[in-house]
Amino acid sequence: MSKTQVKAGGISLSDTFAFTGTVTGASDLVLVDTKTISSGSANIDFTSGIGSTYDLYQFHIINIDVSANTNLQLQYSTDGGSSYESGSGTYEYASRAYNTNNEFGTNPSTSDTKMDLTVGGSQLDDNVNHNGNMIITMTGHADSNTRCCFFWHMGLIGQDSGYATGGYGAGSIRTVAHNPNAIRFKLSGSGNTFDSGKMKLYGVR
Repeated sequence: MSKTQVKAGGISLSDTFAFTGTVTGASDLVLVDTKTISSGSANIDFTSGIGSTYDLYQFHIINIDVSANTNLQLQYSTDGGSSYESGSGTYEYASRAYNTNNEFGTNPSTSDTKMDLTVGGSQLDDNVNHNGNMIITMTGHADSNTRCCFFWHMGLIGQDSGYATGGYGAGSIRTVAHNPNAIRFKLSGSGNTFDSGKMKLYGVR
Protein backbone atom coordinates (compact mmCIF):
# COMPACT_ATOMS: atom_id res chain seq x y z
CA MET A 1 0.00 0.00 0.00
CA SER A 2 1.37 3.44 -0.87
CA LYS A 3 2.02 5.90 1.93
CA THR A 4 1.40 9.60 2.00
CA GLN A 5 3.95 11.68 3.86
CA VAL A 6 2.75 14.73 5.75
CA LYS A 7 5.13 17.62 6.12
CA ALA A 8 6.02 18.83 9.59
CA GLY A 9 3.33 21.13 10.91
CA GLY A 10 0.86 19.81 8.35
CA ILE A 11 -1.66 18.34 10.82
CA SER A 12 -3.42 20.18 13.60
CA LEU A 13 -3.85 17.90 16.61
CA SER A 14 -7.02 19.80 17.47
CA ASP A 15 -8.72 18.24 14.44
CA THR A 16 -10.87 15.10 14.59
CA PHE A 17 -9.57 12.07 12.68
CA ALA A 18 -11.17 8.76 11.70
CA PHE A 19 -8.74 5.85 11.26
CA THR A 20 -9.23 2.49 9.58
CA GLY A 21 -6.91 -0.47 9.83
CA THR A 22 -4.22 -0.66 12.50
CA VAL A 23 -2.50 2.38 13.92
CA THR A 24 1.13 1.61 14.82
CA GLY A 25 3.64 3.56 16.83
CA ALA A 26 1.19 4.47 19.58
CA SER A 27 2.03 3.92 23.23
CA ASP A 28 1.19 0.55 24.79
CA LEU A 29 0.00 2.40 27.92
CA VAL A 30 -3.45 3.86 27.22
CA LEU A 31 -5.30 6.21 29.56
CA VAL A 32 -8.79 4.82 30.19
CA ASP A 33 -10.18 7.01 32.98
CA THR A 34 -9.18 9.76 35.42
CA LYS A 35 -10.72 10.52 38.81
CA THR A 36 -10.00 13.94 40.28
CA ILE A 37 -10.76 13.60 43.97
CA SER A 38 -13.13 16.02 45.67
CA SER A 39 -12.85 16.61 49.41
CA GLY A 40 -15.04 14.28 51.43
CA SER A 41 -15.15 11.37 48.93
CA ALA A 42 -15.83 8.12 50.79
CA ASN A 43 -14.97 5.85 47.82
CA ILE A 44 -13.30 6.18 44.44
CA ASP A 45 -14.95 3.83 41.92
CA PHE A 46 -13.84 2.84 38.42
CA THR A 47 -16.98 1.43 36.84
CA SER A 48 -16.23 1.51 33.10
CA GLY A 49 -13.41 0.55 30.78
CA ILE A 50 -12.40 -2.65 32.60
CA GLY A 51 -12.78 -5.81 30.52
CA SER A 52 -10.96 -8.01 28.03
CA THR A 53 -9.61 -5.14 25.91
CA TYR A 54 -6.29 -5.02 27.78
CA ASP A 55 -4.06 -7.75 29.21
CA LEU A 56 -3.08 -5.55 32.15
CA TYR A 57 -4.65 -2.61 33.88
CA GLN A 58 -2.76 -0.14 36.03
CA PHE A 59 -4.19 2.20 38.65
CA HIS A 60 -1.97 5.21 39.35
CA ILE A 61 -2.59 6.79 42.76
CA ILE A 62 -1.24 10.33 42.60
CA ASN A 63 -0.69 12.62 45.60
CA ILE A 64 -3.77 11.52 47.52
CA ASP A 65 -4.56 13.15 50.85
CA VAL A 66 -7.00 11.69 53.35
CA SER A 67 -9.00 12.92 56.34
CA ALA A 68 -7.32 10.69 58.95
CA ASN A 69 -4.46 8.20 59.30
CA THR A 70 -5.89 5.19 57.50
CA ASN A 71 -5.18 2.24 55.21
CA LEU A 72 -5.99 2.20 51.49
CA GLN A 73 -8.17 -0.76 50.55
CA LEU A 74 -9.56 -2.32 47.36
CA GLN A 75 -12.72 -4.24 46.47
CA TYR A 76 -14.05 -5.47 43.13
CA SER A 77 -17.40 -5.80 41.38
CA THR A 78 -18.69 -8.16 38.70
CA ASP A 79 -21.86 -6.15 37.98
CA GLY A 80 -20.38 -2.84 36.87
CA GLY A 81 -20.27 -1.34 40.34
CA SER A 82 -23.85 -1.98 41.47
CA SER A 83 -22.36 -3.96 44.36
CA TYR A 84 -18.86 -4.81 45.55
CA GLU A 85 -17.66 -8.16 46.85
CA SER A 86 -17.17 -8.06 50.62
CA GLY A 87 -17.83 -11.63 51.73
CA SER A 88 -15.62 -13.41 54.23
CA GLY A 89 -12.73 -15.16 52.49
CA THR A 90 -12.96 -13.16 49.25
CA TYR A 91 -9.42 -11.68 49.19
CA GLU A 92 -5.88 -12.71 50.08
CA TYR A 93 -2.88 -10.40 50.11
CA ALA A 94 0.49 -9.52 51.61
CA SER A 95 2.28 -6.20 51.72
CA ARG A 96 5.55 -5.00 53.20
CA ALA A 97 6.94 -1.52 53.79
CA TYR A 98 10.13 0.14 55.07
CA ASN A 99 10.67 3.73 56.18
CA THR A 100 13.68 6.00 56.57
CA ASN A 101 13.83 5.28 60.31
CA ASN A 102 14.68 1.65 59.44
CA GLU A 103 11.29 0.43 60.60
CA PHE A 104 9.25 -2.09 58.62
CA GLY A 105 5.81 -3.61 58.70
CA THR A 106 3.96 -6.48 57.07
CA ASN A 107 0.26 -7.03 56.60
CA PRO A 108 -0.66 -10.52 55.30
CA SER A 109 -4.08 -12.17 55.16
CA THR A 110 -5.23 -15.43 53.59
CA SER A 111 -8.93 -14.61 53.90
CA ASP A 112 -10.45 -11.13 54.12
CA THR A 113 -13.43 -9.00 53.11
CA LYS A 114 -11.21 -6.47 51.30
CA MET A 115 -7.61 -6.11 50.12
CA ASP A 116 -5.32 -3.89 52.21
CA LEU A 117 -2.81 -2.08 50.01
CA THR A 118 -0.91 -0.30 52.79
CA VAL A 119 0.54 -1.54 56.08
CA GLY A 120 -0.34 -0.44 59.62
CA GLY A 121 2.93 1.43 60.16
CA SER A 122 2.83 3.09 56.75
CA GLN A 123 -0.76 4.18 56.52
CA LEU A 124 -1.87 7.16 54.51
CA ASP A 125 -1.36 10.31 56.57
CA ASP A 126 -3.87 13.11 57.06
CA ASN A 127 -1.13 15.78 57.04
CA VAL A 128 -1.56 17.81 53.84
CA ASN A 129 2.21 17.62 53.25
CA HIS A 130 2.24 13.80 53.52
CA ASN A 131 0.53 12.60 50.34
CA GLY A 132 0.60 9.01 49.08
CA ASN A 133 1.48 7.58 45.67
CA MET A 134 1.10 4.05 44.33
CA ILE A 135 0.98 2.03 41.12
CA ILE A 136 -1.30 -1.02 41.27
CA THR A 137 -1.34 -3.57 38.43
CA MET A 138 -4.25 -5.97 37.79
CA THR A 139 -4.03 -9.07 35.59
CA GLY A 140 -6.10 -12.22 35.03
CA HIS A 141 -9.25 -10.12 35.22
CA ALA A 142 -10.81 -11.56 32.04
CA ASP A 143 -9.70 -15.21 32.41
CA SER A 144 -12.23 -17.50 34.09
CA ASN A 145 -9.58 -20.23 34.45
CA THR A 146 -7.22 -18.30 36.70
CA ARG A 147 -7.40 -15.97 39.66
CA CYS A 148 -7.37 -12.24 39.14
CA CYS A 149 -4.13 -10.96 40.66
CA PHE A 150 -2.88 -7.57 41.84
CA PHE A 151 0.61 -6.33 42.63
CA TRP A 152 1.72 -2.88 43.67
CA HIS A 153 4.46 -0.46 44.74
CA MET A 154 3.98 2.48 47.06
CA GLY A 155 5.81 5.64 48.00
CA LEU A 156 4.41 7.82 50.77
CA ILE A 157 5.12 9.75 53.93
CA GLY A 158 4.15 7.52 56.87
CA GLN A 159 1.68 8.55 59.52
CA ASP A 160 2.61 10.88 62.38
CA SER A 161 6.40 10.33 62.29
CA GLY A 162 6.74 11.87 58.83
CA TYR A 163 9.19 9.24 57.62
CA ALA A 164 9.42 8.54 53.90
CA THR A 165 8.15 5.04 53.23
CA GLY A 166 8.50 2.63 50.33
CA GLY A 167 6.72 -0.69 49.96
CA TYR A 168 5.28 -3.38 47.78
CA GLY A 169 2.62 -6.07 47.86
CA ALA A 170 0.55 -8.63 46.00
CA GLY A 171 -2.87 -10.17 46.33
CA SER A 172 -5.58 -12.09 44.54
CA ILE A 173 -9.28 -12.78 44.36
CA ARG A 174 -9.83 -16.25 45.81
CA THR A 175 -12.72 -17.16 43.47
CA VAL A 176 -11.30 -18.28 40.11
CA ALA A 177 -14.42 -17.60 38.04
CA HIS A 178 -14.86 -14.01 39.18
CA ASN A 179 -13.95 -11.48 36.47
CA PRO A 180 -13.91 -7.90 37.83
CA ASN A 181 -15.40 -5.15 35.68
CA ALA A 182 -15.29 -2.43 38.34
CA ILE A 183 -12.84 -1.56 41.12
CA ARG A 184 -13.45 0.44 44.30
CA PHE A 185 -10.80 2.15 46.41
CA LYS A 186 -11.86 2.81 50.00
CA LEU A 187 -10.34 3.66 53.37
CA SER A 188 -10.24 1.70 56.61
CA GLY A 189 -12.11 2.94 59.64
CA SER A 190 -15.43 4.70 59.95
CA GLY A 191 -16.11 8.01 58.23
CA ASN A 192 -12.65 8.45 56.70
CA THR A 193 -12.57 10.18 53.32
CA PHE A 194 -10.31 11.07 50.41
CA ASP A 195 -9.68 14.81 50.33
CA SER A 196 -7.53 15.52 47.27
CA GLY A 197 -5.35 13.98 44.56
CA LYS A 198 -5.99 11.95 41.42
CA MET A 199 -6.43 8.32 40.43
CA LYS A 200 -5.85 7.23 36.84
CA LEU A 201 -6.73 3.95 35.13
CA TYR A 202 -4.50 2.78 32.28
CA GLY A 203 -4.82 -0.21 29.99
CA VAL A 204 -1.65 -1.99 28.87
CA ARG A 205 -1.68 -3.67 25.46
